[in-house]
Parts: sequence; structure tokens; C-alpha cells
Amino acid sequence: MPLVTLAILGDPSPTWRPDTYRVEFAGCRLEFRYLVCKLIDFEDQLDLPIHRNNRAIFVIAAHLATQRHRRDPRRLYELRLELSARLLNAGYTEDEIWKLLRLMDWLMPLPDELMIPFRDDLHQLQHPNRMPYVTSFERISRQEGRQEGLREGILDILETRFGEVPPDLRERVQAIDDEPALKELLHQAVLVPSLEQF
Repeated sequence: MPLVTLAILGDPSPTWRPDTYRVEFAGCRLEFRYLVCKLIDFEDQLDLPIHRNNRAIFVIAAHLATQRHRRDPRRLYELRLELSARLLNAGYTEDEIWKLLRLMDWLMPLPDELMIPFRDDLHQLQHPNRMPYVTSFERISRQEGRQEGLREGILDILETRFGEVPPDLRERVQAIDDEPALKELLHQAVLVPSLEQF
């Protein structure tokens, strides 16, 4: 099978374009030429119609924005929000959007103090019938996390009020996977007069 080698260069230099590998030893010489793609070359082409349906353009745009504005978190915030809005309106599937948003999260890191405002702004960009900025797996994980938090809260309250919680009661609480039932049990843990009546 014929092979093609392409080097994708993400550095900011417009002139550095290595396209040859050479090695010489003991009178032998090997030279290998390969293709080069510079991401910086796409900087003025990101909005061209030819790239409209190319998912890679979002990755390139995220890389270039971070390269240029990594020391300006506020500007990076604005560009990431703008890029996310374009992605949400590009007509991709939920899975494609999720993957690209995750990749942008990695390529365009924001300081912790900007992440919550960014999430809120991103939610405002979404129409009610568009996918939320969480996957179904994340929604299930959050629900399970809330349930686990409720279970721990119930047991903590019981331990604080009555001392050590018997293993059978602890297992009974851990077995409940219904969130409304756990909330009701949390309320009872605060009000119940004794551990035996819980």
C-alpha cells in the first residue's frame, strides 16, 4: 500500500515549514520528504463557505484562538462562546456537538471563576428544543450523585443525632434509589425522635 505522511504544525510561526527529514551515517544518507499543513494558514479562511460543513474548522479555530489569547481569559471566553454558538447552529447531531464542545473545553481552557458564567451564557444560547450542554450519561451521573449525596446526608444526620447507625439500617438507606423517597427520608431523619422509629 502506498503511504502518505502529513505533518500538521500548530506553532505560531508563518515561516517555519520543515518538510524534509535527513539522516547521514557512515557514508549512508536517507532523505524523506513529507507534506506539511500549517494551522495558522487557516486563520483567514475560517469563515469561508467551503469550510461551512467541516467539523475540523471548529478545532482549528479553537486552537488558533487559544494560541493568540491564552493570556487574555476574557477575550478567550468571548471567542469560545462565539465558537460554541456557531457550533450549536451548524446543524450537527447531538453526538457531534457534544464531542466538539468537549474538545473545545480542552483546547480553550478558562479559569475556574469564568466557567460558571460561561456555562450559564451557553445555556442562554440554546433553544428549548435543542440538546442541553450535558449528555444523557452526565445527566444520569448527576442524578446518581444527588442520590448518593442524599444518602450520605441521611446517615450523617442519624449519626450526629443518635450515634452509630446499625449496619442493617445503613444498608436499607443505601438500597433506596428513588430521589423523592430519599428527600422524604432526609426530612424524617431530622424529625424522628429515636433511631428505632426511623
